[in-house]
Amino acid sequence: MRNFYGQARKDHLLGPVFHRVVDDWEFHISKVSFYWRRQTEGAPNYDQNFPLRHQPLHLEAKHFHRWLTLFRDACFHVLPATEAQEVFDIAYKVAQNLFGKIRPQDGELPRLE
Repeated sequence: MRNFYGQARKDHLLGPVFHRVVDDWEFHISKVSFYWRRQTEGAPNYDQNFPLRHQPLHLEAKHFHRWLTLFRDACFHVLPATEAQEVFDIAYKVAQNLFGKIRPQDGELPRLE
């Protein structure tokens, strides 16, 4: 998570979004880490309404694609290739689901190239 957020905070597209809503980076990273443990290991540590928290950010497909690109890069930087791909596949499904809930008018999230 630290690798990813280190890149996302500096990113031209995602950085401004994160800086508008994240005041305490350690708390945010800890909270998001719990969420990803739940997604990858089934650990019941995250009880927030995930789509509701992202609705006011006005995210578009370009934000999701950039997030996925940085997340994929971070996964492959810190994990063995097979595990990185598994985590990225989960992340892509999460992104598709979130996009569908907060931008239903846009249909399905286009596949990342």
